[in-house]
Amino acid sequence: MATLEKEFNFYKTHQDKLVQKYDGKFLAIVGDKVVGVYDSELAAYTATKKKHAAGTFLIQHCTPGKDCACAGSWASIITATRAFPSRPGRS
Repeated sequence: MATLEKEFNFYKTHQDKLVQKYDGKFLAIVGDKVVGVYDSELAAYTATKKKHAAGTFLIQHCTPGKDCACAGSWASIITATRAFPSRPGRS
């Protein structure tokens, strides 16, 4: 299962430059590359999952400041969903 550490480290390392270009947008990051820029987290997830498997990309709200610990909330949900998929008949 992907941990998305590489993607998050890429964001943290390049945050200042990314904010200059994409402030307030939601970035889809795979590896060390921004693969999409969106106006909402849901739009980022919906579009990115069409080309990349769930749990293999990070959705990051691009904002200034070093307090980005809540990064990739969709990615966390997606990773958890892959690890523990729901099954019919289970509660």
